[in-house]
Amino acid sequence: MAETPAKLPPPACPALADLGEGFSPFDVWQGLNSAARVWEAGLPPGSTDDAAERVVAGAVLIAQRLETFPVARWKALNDGAGWTPAACAALSWCQGAALGDVMAVWNGAGFMPKPEPGADFSARLLNPALLPEAALSGYIEQAQRLVCGVALLLAARDAAPAIDLAEAHLRQFPQPLLHMLTVRGAVPAAWATQTNTQKPAPESDADKEAAARAAWLAERRILVAAAMMARGWTQAEIEETLQDAESLPVTGFAHGAASRHVQMPQGRSVVIASEDRTVLHVGRSEYRYRSGTEAPAEQPEFGPIPRSPQPGEDMMTVYVRLRNEAVEVWRPALMRRMHKNIFCVLPHQPIPKDEHWEFPIATYAECEMLLFGEETHLAAMRHAPTGWRYWGG
Repeated sequence: MAETPAKLPPPACPALADLGEGFSPFDVWQGLNSAARVWEAGLPPGSTDDAAERVVAGAVLIAQRLETFPVARWKALNDGAGWTPAACAALSWCQGAALGDVMAVWNGAGFMPKPEPGADFSARLLNPALLPEAALSGYIEQAQRLVCGVALLLAARDAAPAIDLAEAHLRQFPQPLLHMLTVRGAVPAAWATQTNTQKPAPESDADKEAAARAAWLAERRILVAAAMMARGWTQAEIEETLQDAESLPVTGFAHGAASRHVQMPQGRSVVIASEDRTVLHVGRSEYRYRSGTEAPAEQPEFGPIPRSPQPGEDMMTVYVRLRNEAVEVWRPALMRRMHKNIFCVLPHQPIPKDEHWEFPIATYAECEMLLFGEETHLAAMRHAPTGWRYWGG
């Protein structure tokens, strides 16, 4: 008796997606970017506001065809072709898309929207279902604490968000964001008076260094505002800590001297620039810092790992550096010893969203004892050398 033919396996490579009415993802990409070029070039003389609205409405209908197209495939298409602001906004309509997907691309590409209400095509193309509640603190958090992302969320709505940050924070915002808040009536115009002022290019090395420092500090202020929310600080607590706590030295600030002030009894630290007292960092109680005056710590002899270790016997708390904190900051992490002083960062441990570890989950690091003031802790110092698994001992 003849055998029944086996079913064909599913194709290894997907066929061209049919998004309805003959549209493919390429048609969507071309349609959206063509509409964006029309918008950027300006409508013909005599066009009405209705004509501009029709351009946006038509683009939204095109973007909605991506609702059945997986977000990973739209990312792959644009990673190959190159991202545009319109393609990034269209990502918000894809199947399974989240606002974080849009922010990762928008911030990574460094796109900036037009500041005036209703003026940016890509911002108007965003899927409104993904937009966060209209509160400035929420914009900062959802935008991954970066200026480009916050600007996109501001541009996505004509009205200003609820201002739920202290005036002291708002005054320290980067000028592009202050300008966008000003034209939406959220802050006084005087706060953004320098936005449209053309400054001469720096001529001397000192001028260039000062300009670079000013740009860095502007970005730092918005990061600190986001860290305050994530780490439970208020402006009043910062001011009280700076007034009452003694000044301690701290290492790692690349733009001059800095000082650390400890909130008691919580044990959390605030770090400020010595030159102008700009807040550079707000911490958690488990963070550790170095003053720069510590002597080298005595190093232990790491013996062999037991062949059958007891549960937890080969695991230790090791301090890892945090990136993007303006100064040298360390936090405890759970790691497993793999070979002598080689440790691996263990998975399944909570990592706060506002922290960026120098050694992410499942990476290997060489560790040694390090002094943090008067405390001594094991610390991850450098990536493990290639081939450490083949070492003897």
